[in-house]
Amino acid sequence: MKKYIVLLVAFFSISLFAQQADPKATAAQPDSKAQTPAAAPHKTYRQLDAEIKDGVYKNNYFGFSYAIPEGWDSHDEETKKRLIEMGQDQLKDPKLKNQQTGPEQGFFFLLMTTPKDGMLPQVTLMAQDVVLIPQIKTGADFISLLNLEFKQQPGYSVLKETAKFPIGDQEFYRSDFKNGPVFQSAIFTIMRRHAVGFIVSAGTDEDIQTVIHTVQKLKFEPVKDAVTQ
Repeated sequence: MKKYIVLLVAFFSISLFAQQADPKATAAQPDSKAQTPAAAPHKTYRQLDAEIKDGVYKNNYFGFSYAIPEGWDSHDEETKKRLIEMGQDQLKDPKLKNQQTGPEQGFFFLLMTTPKDGMLPQVTLMAQDVVLIPQIKTGADFISLLNLEFKQQPGYSVLKETAKFPIGDQEFYRSDFKNGPVFQSAIFTIMRRHAVGFIVSAGTDEDIQTVIHTVQKLKFEPVKDAVTQ
């Protein structure tokens, strides 16, 4: 469970950074006591139209589909919500601990899937609005921020520096690292002002390469705008 907490703490930190970069949010929060949901900068969030059918996760907003490995389960919304709550409970920084996260703050926990009989290997799909973080222009920029957060954790080490990792006609970037005994890869791109990507986790390097192969089979199609931004 620790790896999930480390992952979520990193995303919380980036989400908070994005909110603090918004001048309206700063003006609405003259001191730490004034932090309320009303101060969040994003007020027009659409639901990211997605579905799972016949073992395929399809996201119409970003325009791609991912075939869940055979024999794997996709975890329900209650499980994802509980993981987020556990991550917040473990935060030491009071600014992060009191910070709400979710679609209104630009953070989307899109998919978590694992084998039916365990939690590893694992594929987690997330998206973070980066419109308020001008230094993030590519998936590599986003991974750099993730790595800054991960490096604060004991047992973390980079195995492979960030490099281009094209999937179809999309410019993804990939970085490999180890979090204690767990091998992980971050694979991200920028889509529609969001950093969108996968954190792939496994107990062995061989397993992680097998799972990454499933990510490389992403299929892309034109996006569907159900709701305006």
